[in-house]
Amino acid sequence: MRRYIRIKYGFTLIELLIAIFIFAIISIIALSAFMSAERSKGQVIKAIDSLTNVQKSYVIMKRDIAQIINRSVLSENGKNEIAVASGGSHKLAKSSWGSNILEITRMGNIPLATDQKVSNLVRIAYYFDGKKLRRISFRELDHTKNSIIDSNEIMSDISNFTVKFVDVFGSEVSSWFMESSAKNSSYSNLPYGIIIRFRTKSLGEIEWVFALPVINNKS
Repeated sequence: MRRYIRIKYGFTLIELLIAIFIFAIISIIALSAFMSAERSKGQVIKAIDSLTNVQKSYVIMKRDIAQIINRSVLSENGKNEIAVASGGSHKLAKSSWGSNILEITRMGNIPLATDQKVSNLVRIAYYFDGKKLRRISFRELDHTKNSIIDSNEIMSDISNFTVKFVDVFGSEVSSWFMESSAKNSSYSNLPYGIIIRFRTKSLGEIEWVFALPVINNKS
């Protein structure tokens, strides 16, 4: 009488445990790599957004400064304010905007055909609150209590924002006088340059140097 031996194929419990352990290790490594890639992707996206934001702000400020013209304006209280100044205060400004760090007179858009005389000059101010840079545009060149202003946030998540001015001697100065009481004052002319410095988390320290138009740098 023949006896048949039945052979069983399969895995032992130890082999299954080893396979599960190896699979768990591979899964952990893969998950860590995926999470690291996601973090890197997020950082890259944030850096790109920050760079785009900075580039747009640069274009706006470059355009404003390139069109500066040496024309003083009257403030809300009737005082004379020079064409380029290291800030001032306006009753229409909101305290949440921070401090007025730069104010300029620049050429504006060419007015459309109209029977009324409309100036093509515009007054621009930049406010910084410690994190955000805001651009203020005054619809009327000489300010009044009823002046209408337009406000736009142009840059955020920045710090250490400073404005320096280059004088006739090529030196950096921290301020440019807000009022011009004497026509022959050395500050009645425009500065020869404006230097902007600030810091972003993703891009680090940034410096912009703007040379003012020579043709507009004379009284």
